Amino acid sequence: MVLLADLYHIGDRINIIRYRRKKVDIYPSQVLDILSNDLLMVSGPIRKSSIVIMHKGDIIGIECIVENKGRYIFRAEILNRYEKGVYKLEIRKISKIRRFQQRKFYRFSTSLPVKIIFNTKINDLSKSIEENCHTKDISGSGMKLLCNYKHSVGDIIQCILKLNDKTLRFDCEVVRIEETDMGDYKFLMGIKYINIKDTERDFIVKFIFGQERKLRKKGLIWVIIVLIILLQ
Repeated sequence: MVLLADLYHIGDRINIIRYRRKKVDIYPSQVLDILSNDLLMVSGPIRKSSIVIMHKGDIIGIECIVENKGRYIFRAEILNRYEKGVYKLEIRKISKIRRFQQRKFYRFSTSLPVKIIFNTKINDLSKSIEENCHTKDISGSGMKLLCNYKHSVGDIIQCILKLNDKTLRFDCEVVRIEETDMGDYKFLMGIKYINIKDTERDFIVKFIFGQERKLRKKGLIWVIIVLIILLQ
């Protein structure tokens, strides 16, 4: 059996999920204290600088991504609400902790322009080549890129990726390559980040969560697993 202390630590970022009136709301939160195997103290949700009122007895979902383990979710009951000082909630786990994302990091399907730079030999001379690619998906550990140059497994490339107003530049290793007929591209290659700063990886993960949250609000992502957990 998975225990809270096995997965969560004070300061960990989590999501509070509330289902009401056939609508799913997702709020960022943080673990403030681990009171027992079933009890947590978490920061209360805030939206647009205002606290989101939650009530004693409300049933919510708690979701987080645990590095090297996956994505976990469980149902919880709000036992107490504290509004003096830091807005916080005392919650009790009332279901099993379930893992529903097997990968180390969640992969988000999206098309983003990526410039890659790599070295190759032409007539025994080393030459630096730039290629414009697009992502098929992206995660905190790597990407799938659509490209036209046939790379080899083990190749090291440099990726330049712009997310929102921030430009990220880091090295990657090609871990697989396959032919494809998607759009104007000939190949689909899987790459993993190497020599990436923790701040850059965190920025990618935050970007993914932000985009996923926007899609959920628009109803473009069917959060069926969340509903199963919350309504069972």
